[in-house]
Amino acid sequence: VSYAHNMSDLRRLFGEQLRELREQADLTQTQLATASSMSRPTLVNIELGRQGVSLEQLYALAGGLKLKPENLLPSGIEQRTQVAEELAKMTSHDRDLVNKILSQGKG
Repeated sequence: VSYAHNMSDLRRLFGEQLRELREQADLTQTQLATASSMSRPTLVNIELGRQGVSLEQLYALAGGLKLKPENLLPSGIEQRTQVAEELAKMTSHDRDLVNKILSQGKG
């Protein structure tokens, strides 16, 4: 796995974690952006995984959410990357079967 691939995964996972925490805090994107001293478009790009965050932004977002910065960090990136690699090795038929099994477990 290339370093760029891992960074892309990390940005995406961080964005998902951030969005989840923002929604749990019952904050809009505008409210969190304002509380974190950043623009709403910047926050949107971070949540979508299009943009990484600086250390300063990490602390600002944590402050806006009233959380410790480490609570914003996604866990399990190594495991998720490994699963993605294994799925990529499968045929499309096998991937469809895995997705079908996983979706049955959610319901």
